[in-house]
Amino acid sequence: MGAVEQLVGSLLSSLHGLGRPPVCRGDWLSTVTLLGGLLALFPILAAILIALIRKGTGNRYNVATCAAFGLIGLICCLVVPWLGFRGASGVFRKLFVGAGTSGLSPSDVASIDRRSCIVDNQRLHLGGGRTVYDALTGPHPSTTEFGVQVALLVCAPLLCLLFVALQARVALRRGQKWPSRFLWVPMVALIAATWSLRAGTVEELWLGFVPVSAVGILLVVFAGKPRWAVINRSAAPRQDRPQPAGYGPNGSGPNGYPPNGYGPNGYEAYQPVEYERPPAAERLAIPDGPAPAATRGRAARRVSAAVLPLRIEWSMLKYCHSPKRPMLQMPLARSQSRIRATFLPWSRS
Repeated sequence: MGAVEQLVGSLLSSLHGLGRPPVCRGDWLSTVTLLGGLLALFPILAAILIALIRKGTGNRYNVATCAAFGLIGLICCLVVPWLGFRGASGVFRKLFVGAGTSGLSPSDVASIDRRSCIVDNQRLHLGGGRTVYDALTGPHPSTTEFGVQVALLVCAPLLCLLFVALQARVALRRGQKWPSRFLWVPMVALIAATWSLRAGTVEELWLGFVPVSAVGILLVVFAGKPRWAVINRSAAPRQDRPQPAGYGPNGSGPNGYPPNGYGPNGYEAYQPVEYERPPAAERLAIPDGPAPAATRGRAARRVSAAVLPLRIEWSMLKYCHSPKRPMLQMPLARSQSRIRATFLPWSRS
């Protein structure tokens, strides 16, 4: 980890020289916060890359696509941020115990001993103190201090996790949402991996991670979404699959229908059914004797269906002209009861 700490120390030195906030000038806490904002750009980059890849692949998730998404999420949401967190904590830890400067210039080392506008001793706050696990589980002198540490070490990482999950959902528009796990699962691993680092450094890093992650949702929106033509092409069945013997160029048999068995898409093929038509003499012959009971039943039902509207209309007219009908009662309710009373005896046939 020596090379990583050297690289992170050089980056911190550059940020300390470039970043001059209007308040708390020369403060190393704001420098570490800027480093956290830079680390938050990598999950945004992962979501943008996934959105750009989906413009060509659509919703087709094969082994190659899932491997690419998993590699992007692992590098941008776990490996690079973890190296930044680990390197920053190691730089200030070595500076606190006097084991080296790790890429910091002598002027940087001299400025870190100055009093900050927030804490009295920056060297102790960033490099000394307890780890994240000890800060959350150990005793605290005051409730206010414990509340601040819970807000910066628990709530801030959870907000970052929420924003990264939203970035993944935006990158997966017009498609399934389960590939968002390639981004937020490494973030969960990153949050768990920071529990062994110094609490002061991790607090400042998460404090810069949160706002950049929130703004990153809009950046992923600007990356765009795949066109509907790409989505439909990815959802359509592939045409390069070998077809069974006997199929034509369009998957049809010799008569325009699929042959016996199953079609090219795995569905059961349509098979036309041919019925034997009786001769004309049998169809036109008049049977002797009375009609069967089933035929009489069908004839009675047809007559009842034809007469039923006349009976309903007659009952409605008779009720409307009746002097015993109440003035505030609608004739429709009485007519409906007559419809049911009239229809039920005929429906038994």
